[in-house]
Amino acid sequence: MNFCRENSYLVIKIKDMEEALDFEELREMASLSEKVEGYRVVNGKAPLECVVVESDWPNYEKTWQEIEGLE
Repeated sequence: MNFCRENSYLVIKIKDMEEALDFEELREMASLSEKVEGYRVVNGKAPLECVVVESDWPNYEKTWQEIEGLE
């Protein structure tokens, strides 16, 4: 089995979101986020907790290598 990197998550940095969106857009984003979280609960899924490593961090490629090694 070969590991394949894929985009499975949408990650938005909170600081960027707060600076880019106006008040109404932030409210809409919160509403959409709550809806998705509610969907997970209704479907018996645990709250989603993730670790994010940005591509310009020195440990980015090493982190990918470690994930690929879990296979």
